[in-house]
Amino acid sequence: FENNISEAMQTEPPEGYIVDINLNDSRNIIIKIKPQKEDRPRPNYIGTINIEKSITVDNGTVWQVAAVTADKGYGPLLYDLAMETVLLVGGTGLMPDRIDVSPEARNVWRKYFEERADVIHKPLPED
Repeated sequence: FENNISEAMQTEPPEGYIVDINLNDSRNIIIKIKPQKEDRPRPNYIGTINIEKSITVDNGTVWQVAAVTADKGYGPLLYDLAMETVLLVGGTGLMPDRIDVSPEARNVWRKYFEERADVIHKPLPED
């Protein structure tokens, strides 16, 4: 799992930070880029992404991005980690929130669609 996640990262976390993936819940996964050594009660996260199981399609479950917070430039890393994690837990894909997508998130999704040949695009069912 760790090797696959390392290979999926287009950008590495900065020195002194690690990727923490919480797989405790079968319907919800939280991925954080956090300080390796937590010396404060509230660590200074560079970013977090919360994904949750959403819809079932013919070939599996599509996960939905529920929330993202990230310092400038770390959103794409979190999305890369989320896509790889979804595949590693047996999901079939990742989609944006169905209700609200921020302008920053829209830019990330557009970049994946227009510029990333390694990301496979599939239409979702209309219903």
